[in-house]
Amino acid sequence: MGMTVIELKKITLRSLYNKLKGFRKSQKDAWEMMRIQVYYSVMPYVSEEDKDSITPLSLVPLPWDEEVIEQIKETTQEKAERLRKERNEGWAKIDAW
Repeated sequence: MGMTVIELKKITLRSLYNKLKGFRKSQKDAWEMMRIQVYYSVMPYVSEEDKDSITPLSLVPLPWDEEVIEQIKETTQEKAERLRKERNEGWAKIDAW
């Protein structure tokens, strides 16, 4: 993280937590960039029929991918429920008119 011993002794727990969180985020971003670089490096050598099946996630799976996929599914389900509710409310207003 690039901290000296003196800085480490003076830092509060909150600041240390924020620094660690930022450091982990930068590491995660570096792995994500590497995954995209691998994907684009491999694509010229992939046959045309396989190009649709290869994704950056399938080439370089990372430990946090499952978390991200679950968040996307939850967000998608929440959005679908919200849109369904809005649609039903809209039709209820039209029917009441």
